[in-house]
Amino acid sequence: MQQIYVIEPFNQGSTHFEIIGMIGDYYSMLWHVQLYGLGYFEITLPATQNTVRLVTDIEGRFLVRECDISESDGQKVFKNGMIIRNVTTRYDADQGGCLKVSGKSVKDILSQRIILEPYSTI
Repeated sequence: MQQIYVIEPFNQGSTHFEIIGMIGDYYSMLWHVQLYGLGYFEITLPATQNTVRLVTDIEGRFLVRECDISESDGQKVFKNGMIIRNVTTRYDADQGGCLKVSGKSVKDILSQRIILEPYSTI
């Protein structure tokens, strides 16, 4: 079973992305990477206190598979990262409480429109 790491990209005072946790236990995982388009993922995992904290506490967290982490010049390099866009809960009679986490590749950030407050040139 592939390990999935949760990354906090915008920690204050940090110049690099930090791994804040790991999801090692899940029921199903769909991880579709596309070369030119936007990839997407969907993971169904047990709704434990730890997994709820990892995927729902802060908006904008990334997920990356263990096989997509390498090291270059002493720095960790994350490839095929995905950004969490949606988390839903459900109850299954066989599995109990479940979280369904889905989102798109990090390239999706480039398609967003960011509007900053206007500034004065006085």
